Amino acid sequence: MERKKVTSYLQWAKNGAIFIFFFLTPLALATFLLNKFVGLSLLFLYPLFLFSLFFFQVGGIIGAVISFFGFFVSLLFLTSFKLTLSLFLFTGFCLIFYLFLGLLLGRYFKWQKDIFSEIEQYRLHTTLSALYTGEYLANLIHRHIKEYERYKSEFSIVLLEIEEDVLKNLSRIKREKILTEIGSRLRKGIRAIDEIGRYKNQYLLILPHTPLNGSKVVEKRIKNLIIKTLQENGCQIEREELIYSINVAYPENKEGLEKLLKSLEHPFKA
Repeated sequence: MERKKVTSYLQWAKNGAIFIFFFLTPLALATFLLNKFVGLSLLFLYPLFLFSLFFFQVGGIIGAVISFFGFFVSLLFLTSFKLTLSLFLFTGFCLIFYLFLGLLLGRYFKWQKDIFSEIEQYRLHTTLSALYTGEYLANLIHRHIKEYERYKSEFSIVLLEIEEDVLKNLSRIKREKILTEIGSRLRKGIRAIDEIGRYKNQYLLILPHTPLNGSKVVEKRIKNLIIKTLQENGCQIEREELIYSINVAYPENKEGLEKLLKSLEHPFKA
């Protein structure tokens, strides 16, 4: 069976909580058989781990206090409320240890969350141009379909692809520079509510609250912008046919939208 890939911090944290339970329980019980006080201190690490896992530094401190309180109360009952000097010093050490470990784990788990956030942003946006990836746009298309089914809010999609003949003589660096510049200009040339993504030399626009006629106007303007940017960067392009485009609206063209999603190469494919 294929192992499920962890893609979010919450999923990672849930797995971590399960691991802590199955790791800490036998360790605490085994230690309890050797030294009941040390074993008890390990057993009450649960709140510390869980609070720092989900609430970071603040949670680590709260968890440390809860862990120590539970440990101290249990210790009093275990010793019939008779603490020797050595046990009193041990409880003081446990308090310091809990607080230190809570802060340390809180910072570590916050660092892990930041890493997952960066990975998520990288997954959703293409490099440099800050445009959405096709994978994310495919999910947005399905979300807009559901919104139409609920609120009857129509939308249109425009796909533009620069033919390979236009870019084939360019170096990889020059090619990426031009495509990134086009993406940046397109992002500035559309409304704030519109979404745009890029995959290789394809650009896909989602235009909410836009009928088919309106999207054709946008398509014409965007195509001219692409041609202008290519020409400014020394590309020989004189015919609009070298910018291939598909224009569909929902719900006017449900079949066209389904064909568009199926025909687009991964990761645009739904």
